[in-house]
Amino acid sequence: MEEYLDNWFAFSEEPPNIATDQIVISESIDQEKKGFDIPDKIAILPLNENVLFPELVMPWVVQGEKWVKLVNDAVLGNKMIGVVTLRTKKEDGDTSVSAQDFYEIGVVGRISRLLKLPEDAIQILVFGLNKFRVIEWIQWDPYPLAKIELIKEEEIKTDETEALIRNILTLFQKVVELAPYLPKEIFVAAMNIKQPSRLAHFVVSNLNLDVESKQNILSTNELIEKL
Repeated sequence: MEEYLDNWFAFSEEPPNIATDQIVISESIDQEKKGFDIPDKIAILPLNENVLFPELVMPWVVQGEKWVKLVNDAVLGNKMIGVVTLRTKKEDGDTSVSAQDFYEIGVVGRISRLLKLPEDAIQILVFGLNKFRVIEWIQWDPYPLAKIELIKEEEIKTDETEALIRNILTLFQKVVELAPYLPKEIFVAAMNIKQPSRLAHFVVSNLNLDVESKQNILSTNELIEKL
C-alpha cells in the first residue's frame, strides 16, 4: 500500500477515467452484512479494468444480453452477484469468457440500485460484501456460475499496523491535496475508517493505479503486507 502511495507522486496531471469510482459507505455496513446469507454458489459478473473491494460501493454500466440477464436474475433473487476482475480487457460486446480470463479472488456484491439505459444496457449500484476465492466453475451458459469460498480479512491491530496506518493517512492527505480529481472530503472519509484493511481498500480504490496493482491489494490477506 505504501509503495503505491509513494509512486503516485510521479503521476500524470491528466485525471484518470473515474466513471466507476468507488464510494465508501458507513461503518454500519457491518450490521447490514449480518442480515445477508451468502450462498456458496453464485453467478459471476466479469469486471473490466477495475476492482470491486469489500465495504465499498461501485456504480457500474452493464452491457451485453448475457450480463444483463445475469443482473436481472440476481435482482429477482437475493440481489447478490460474484464480481471478479478480468485479467485482460474485453471489448464492448464480447461476452465470451473462460476460467483463464478471471483472477482467482473476487468480491460478493449486492445490487442496491438498477437503472435501465438505452441500447439494452443497465446501470447498477453494487456494494461489496465479502471477499471470496473461486473453488470451481460450475457452468458457463447462460452465464458463469461458480462455487466459492469466503475469505475473512485479517484485522488485528498492532503497534506496527498502527504506525503503517498513520503513514498511509499522511501520504494520502498529500495525494488528495495535489490531485485535481479528488475532492477534499475523500481524506475526511479515510480518517473515519476504523478497520485497517478497509482503509487500504478505500485508499487504493481512489488512486490512479493499474488493475493488477489493485487486484494484488485485494488478494493479499496478511494485514502487514496489505498495508
